[in-house]
Amino acid sequence: MIAVKMKARLRVHKSNIALALLASTDLTVGVLVQPLYVALMRTILLDGTSSASYALQVLTRVLCSVGVSASLIHMALISGERFLAMRRPFAHLTLAFKATFIVIVVLMLCYFPILIFRAVLIRYRTKISSEVLYIYLFLATLMAFLNSLLNPVIYSFRLREFRLAFIKLIFNSSEHCRG
Repeated sequence: MIAVKMKARLRVHKSNIALALLASTDLTVGVLVQPLYVALMRTILLDGTSSASYALQVLTRVLCSVGVSASLIHMALISGERFLAMRRPFAHLTLAFKATFIVIVVLMLCYFPILIFRAVLIRYRTKISSEVLYIYLFLATLMAFLNSLLNPVIYSFRLREFRLAFIKLIFNSSEHCRG
């Protein structure tokens, strides 16, 4: 996202701006929502229910809903844009297809555990202890959050312009730190 902001040639393609927005929402989920979620699960498992855990639960739910929804909307927009771009012939069709395919497979793998959790919850809610349910919910939700970590990594490694801008950004910032 910083590379797109700093490099004018990366802003030429509107899809790069969408990727930067996806990276921003994913960074927010990873830096803000996921630690709050871990704190919430810790509070619930160790302290039980209290007014503090309820407030943390409400805050986490709101931020999780907003962050994950924004990330999924950006993913849908980028996938739609990639689909339209693939319908028009141009040189990097194969690269766009591979990147889109990888992102969709990772998305499905990351969200699959939460879908399984919901199916298990509907079918066996009364037969499973609440501790096991919380642990599985915690792990399944962390897998969904993992998608937010993996999206920027996938795009930065799959797209040459992003990779080069990232490397240049790292070397420039390390030179500023030394001198």
